[in-house]
Amino acid sequence: MNRIEPVKPATKFRKPLRTKKNSMVAAVVIVVASVLLINIAIKTLSGAHEYLVASAPAAAGTTMKELSTRTISLNLGEASQDYLAADSNLNGLVLTQAVAVGDLLMKRDVVAEDPSEQRAHLAITTKNALPTKLEAGTKIDLWSATNDGGGQYGEPQIIAKDIQVYSTTGGTSLFGETASKLEILVEQSMVKQILAAVLHADAMSVVALNRVE
Repeated sequence: MNRIEPVKPATKFRKPLRTKKNSMVAAVVIVVASVLLINIAIKTLSGAHEYLVASAPAAAGTTMKELSTRTISLNLGEASQDYLAADSNLNGLVLTQAVAVGDLLMKRDVVAEDPSEQRAHLAITTKNALPTKLEAGTKIDLWSATNDGGGQYGEPQIIAKDIQVYSTTGGTSLFGETASKLEILVEQSMVKQILAAVLHADAMSVVALNRVE
């Protein structure tokens, strides 16, 4: 009598492509996780921390809320306490010094905002060409030649000394004339005289004293 062999269950078919894909995904996840852990370990062992860096020039008197910044990872050692960390509380702080692009922000260069000492932001338009590379923080003198109403102007006189540029923009007026818009930071005592020159359509000129490099 012949022996009947039991029927073996069919071998489960595994899709080799899916298995390979899953293995590749797992490998990528492991590599990414390893890189992140290595970076964290390097920062921890090296003592590197994130600090604030100016990503655009800014004048003294600029609030930290208005200031454009980015972060950079550095190991400053004992000097780290002199600089603003990326997680610093910047509410209500203003710059006391002009900063250029790439400057690390120092704690000594910011103070709590005092409403009684705030400078005014004034926007003026000048038909005369502005000094080249005029940037936020540049110190300037503002000159004005009185308009006599008949197309003639008097001798230029200085109306504001040692003031700071907040921003500049170039453009063209409705009549095709080249005009430059200049926003400045001035003491409250200078506002009246500058506005009077603007309203009287006097010829305004800017003399740069220094430029932020």
